[in-house]
Amino acid sequence: MKRRTFLLTAAGGAGALVVGWSVLRRRPDGPLLTSAVDGDIALNGWIEFTATGDAQLAVPRCEMGQGVYTALAMLAAEELDMPLERVKIMEAPLDRIFGHIMAAEAMLPQLFDDQRLLTRGKRWLKHMSGRQTLGVSVSTAGSTTLRDLWRPVRTVGAQARASLVNAAARLHAVDPRQCRTEAGVVILPTGVRVAYAEILKQGRIEPVHDFQLKSAQQFQLIGQSPPRIDARTKGDGSAKFASDVRLPQMVYAALAMPPSIDAKLVSFRAPGGVQVVRVPAGYGQGESLAVIAGGWWMAQRAIEALDITWDEVAGGAIDNEMLTAARTQALEHGAAVVKSAMGDSNAAFSSASRTLDAEYAVPYLAHAAMEPMNCTAQIIDGKVRVWAPVQASQAAITAAARAAKVDEAAVEMVVPLLGGGFGRRLDVDYVFQAVAIAAQAAGRPVQLLWTREQDLRHDFYRCAANARVRAAIDSQGKVVALDFKVATDSIGRAQRSRTDRGLPDEPAAPPVEGGLAYAIPHQCYRHVPVRSLLPIGSWRSVDASYNGFFVESFIDELAATLHRDAVALRRDWLAGKTRHLQTLDLAIAKSGYGPDRQAELRAQGRALGIALYESVGSVVAEVAEVSIDGRRPRVHRVVCAIHCGLAVHPGNIARQVEGAVIMGIGAALDDGIDVRQGRVAQGNFHDYRLPRMRDAPMVETHIVKSAASPTGVGEAALPPIAPAIANAVFALTGRRLRSLPLRLD
Repeated sequence: MKRRTFLLTAAGGAGALVVGWSVLRRRPDGPLLTSAVDGDIALNGWIEFTATGDAQLAVPRCEMGQGVYTALAMLAAEELDMPLERVKIMEAPLDRIFGHIMAAEAMLPQLFDDQRLLTRGKRWLKHMSGRQTLGVSVSTAGSTTLRDLWRPVRTVGAQARASLVNAAARLHAVDPRQCRTEAGVVILPTGVRVAYAEILKQGRIEPVHDFQLKSAQQFQLIGQSPPRIDARTKGDGSAKFASDVRLPQMVYAALAMPPSIDAKLVSFRAPGGVQVVRVPAGYGQGESLAVIAGGWWMAQRAIEALDITWDEVAGGAIDNEMLTAARTQALEHGAAVVKSAMGDSNAAFSSASRTLDAEYAVPYLAHAAMEPMNCTAQIIDGKVRVWAPVQASQAAITAAARAAKVDEAAVEMVVPLLGGGFGRRLDVDYVFQAVAIAAQAAGRPVQLLWTREQDLRHDFYRCAANARVRAAIDSQGKVVALDFKVATDSIGRAQRSRTDRGLPDEPAAPPVEGGLAYAIPHQCYRHVPVRSLLPIGSWRSVDASYNGFFVESFIDELAATLHRDAVALRRDWLAGKTRHLQTLDLAIAKSGYGPDRQAELRAQGRALGIALYESVGSVVAEVAEVSIDGRRPRVHRVVCAIHCGLAVHPGNIARQVEGAVIMGIGAALDDGIDVRQGRVAQGNFHDYRLPRMRDAPMVETHIVKSAASPTGVGEAALPPIAPAIANAVFALTGRRLRSLPLRLD
């Protein structure tokens, strides 16, 4: 914590260099200079050099398996002209200079193209120097990390390098323009090599404002696929996750949580010698009980021995049928909010020669991250220390402060490595619980660990959704209008209702994530708010996870209705959309998709399906090769083409695509969450099935070459896979499957 804090609070000192604040953004309420600590030299609010010449980059995002630590270290190493192994990662302090612009931009609707006002708004957000006016939003979500930090990290690296060159030139009385850098040294015109560490020791470093970022042609590291910087420690087990935290005198806590929706704690009896504490309701979880013991297994056994009485009347009638009926009723009769529109859909439908209608549905899904929810907390003298695997540091600090009844300034937060997130760790209910328990632990650090059953039964699920999609076709057989009507709850409303005290809990339409690039003149996307009785939250690719299924399944249905080839129709509607066409063509070329290949595969009991979707700034086209195994599709091969701007680490992109495809296959083929008599039925991986190794297809990733700034990767490949499978099933069987999980019955 001290290492991260001094970057922002140290004042003046030899060797100090203002880079991050002077070049990128200013902190109006704090010092601008940083100084040496324990022999290390801080160059700016982002980078410091150790006495041995290694660079340490302050990263304001978390590493949860997506590889951002490696990608960001590559950006810094590239502009610093240093070997990647000499750039280390440290957790950034919570400060406005690390604020997340892209998180705010991601909240703007973006389904259709010609919304000029929104386009201007997004452009303003991108170019404003407003990280401080937006406040502190340090979170890891929406596949935005590289998009948000692509330029800032390169900029601080480039200016630091230029400042070191100037200092070396001044020390040796040479022209800095005749110097160059390589592998962490400045090479003088005479050929003398001066290490960065030596320069930092010998003279004061002054900021340089006349410097250039490298061009793409100069990149030596960016675009390569070096081993991930966390690969060794994760491979040998030495990487430290939140549940690996061990502190002196630490005790452990296990929970007894409400067994059903809205269940209330009535009474309990505990055997002698067991320390039982009440955990107040908050952040979406009801009042619970915790046992504090010297070991977690001891605490868990004691929890199982408690005699607890719960009142389950409030939510006892909730089941899947009730939840589905509410969405169906809303889709039929509910008031819709227009979220995105172009042209005049109503007029187009009024004059249409014919229409095509289809209804789709997707279920609730759990996150099922590898690492269950956990948190370690300690309260001493009114100060709160927290170690938690969270995606949103500020939200966690707020939750900890509320639980401990202290100011947020009294909370110190450390975010270790995360064992998966997928959006679940944007919620911080487990942090609130852990700190509430620590407040009753007499100053001892407490580690709270959920069971897998609690992780699945007390999740904030991917919301279920129902959709009615319509197309208007004119007398010449052209599609002139599309109308999407989607009934689901709002994630934003749900999250606000459990985090912001005093905020009215009214329904609110969600942002539209994803993109529909097809050139159809009249389009409308409407949302019908349906209050979900099952708690919901962000899930990988958020609403694009179901919008992709609705859109791309229906596009295929339109192609069949019009007796058009599905690819040819898409190409017609994508005229002028270079990124989309490049991506589609690459997927077709690499997969061999076409009539001849379809005929060849049908003879083997297989078929190909295609889908294309834009989300998190990237365009992805996928071709799935599918057969039928009983009543369930089986995926053998997926060819994925992705346009994600410049590929910083192609190998990491391929791994993220593979993970998203397999997770999407699970969402498409495996059963979702069942609610029976107010209780979530699934409790572990025997009854909440995820894809097994035998279910994993061969996944090929092909990246469209581009020099544009990077766009999102981690979630982009998930939305197209379900419609690609469904479209392959139609090609093979002639049957349209419009609900997930995909089943022939």
